[in-house]
Amino acid sequence: MRPRKKSRVYCRPTNPIDLGRVIKEAHYVKTWSGQTFLNARNGRFINARNCQTINGTPLFRQIKSAYHTSGRIFAKRSRMGAPLLRVILTRQTRF
Repeated sequence: MRPRKKSRVYCRPTNPIDLGRVIKEAHYVKTWSGQTFLNARNGRFINARNCQTINGTPLFRQIKSAYHTSGRIFAKRSRMGAPLLRVILTRQTRF
């Protein structure tokens, strides 16, 4: 019997993106403090726990990762001072 190939999905960072692109594409974002904010599509984000609204401009520096409506990650920061980079999901197979 042949061994089954294992596949993993890796995030490959590409270009930096700005707040306008995050507002246009993101369904929700996660911050460095572990909070989740839902996108209201008008430049404001709603905290998922306590339903507070916050403007996108001060929140942009705190974003760790941004997700599409399907739950796929499309932007990510490697550390707190780094720019927010668009990522491409690549599948790599190995034995």
